[in-house]
Amino acid sequence: MQPPSPLPLRDALQDAALCRAWRRLLTAAPAYQALLDPDWWRSASDHLEQAAPYYLVTHREGDELRWLILIQHRQAFGVRWWQTAHHNHLPVAAMLRHPRVDPVRAGNEVARALRADNALFLRCVRIPPGPVSQSLQRSVSPPPAYTFPTGDFDTLFAERSRNLRKQIRRREKRLSEQADVRFEVIDNPDHPTLGLEAFYQLEASGWKQDSSSAIAFHEPLRNFYRQAAEDFAARDQFRLFVLLANDTPIAMEYTLLGDDQRLYTLKCAYDEQWSKVSPGQLLLCQVWRWCCENNLREYNQVTCAGWLEPWDPVVSPMSSGYIFAKGLRGRLARWSYDALYGLRNRLRPRAAATSGYVAAPLWLEHATPLSQYLLLW
Repeated sequence: MQPPSPLPLRDALQDAALCRAWRRLLTAAPAYQALLDPDWWRSASDHLEQAAPYYLVTHREGDELRWLILIQHRQAFGVRWWQTAHHNHLPVAAMLRHPRVDPVRAGNEVARALRADNALFLRCVRIPPGPVSQSLQRSVSPPPAYTFPTGDFDTLFAERSRNLRKQIRRREKRLSEQADVRFEVIDNPDHPTLGLEAFYQLEASGWKQDSSSAIAFHEPLRNFYRQAAEDFAARDQFRLFVLLANDTPIAMEYTLLGDDQRLYTLKCAYDEQWSKVSPGQLLLCQVWRWCCENNLREYNQVTCAGWLEPWDPVVSPMSSGYIFAKGLRGRLARWSYDALYGLRNRLRPRAAATSGYVAAPLWLEHATPLSQYLLLW
């Protein structure tokens, strides 16, 4: 069988039959559905590719997909490899495998595709929980994602620490004494007063204004988040949550609602002038309550930001790692990886026994192209 070859993502997204098969695969292997949806990646392809285009690699059986991977080509000092399509605003890698497909066989099929494309290895960055991580020949554990279960909100909230509950009640009372407080759920990105433009403006306030890191200062990012919001709003799957004080937004969350009935928070923003009442924490409490009242399966923050830890969220693990090409070059690369992994654990046995961050050689996982070249050849 001819190994699959990378197809430019822009071309792949023009194939309606392929997109339908992609969505069927996503339904069969539910994992971060909103962030692995073809519409999400269409927006990424249109606005975030920059100098490194995205490619889609798929393996089909008839009209169905066995697996798919979105990649970018990387090359330095004679070493050519694939990396799962990556950008700071794409928080999980698009890599899916049907649960009925054997992970070893899937990994071997990817390895043959690598060799056919003259790539040495596939580097996978932040794979969501699910069957696909079993296909990785060598894996590491990057920072996880924090999620919140749903059910009866009062019961769930009562299970949080006494100190947290007291702080939330105190801040809610303090805010209500200073302003008229309102919570709104917006499903129209073009809402005249509480749409995306209001979110961009709020996100650009405070420290982000000084560092110019806000979405508002970068036209490609503005267009990326707008196109994604419009595509998901057309399916009634976009939500912008707003906490208002005297009709002025003081905290907002940009979220997408997946077909799997999970809510994913992609961006949040708050007004630093109200920092004494922690508007971001108060909004999180309201959004969590909304998820419970609307019978969603999960409230997923996607990130593991430190300010979420007092809420005692559920830790949703992520996987990163490598699949090496078939052949002598791939075996040598895999041997180098294993040798460095063993050496690193001997040098740092205490770290090796604790965090998932050390499941791979630190200098290989975060290597520069030059050090990768020296290590693998």
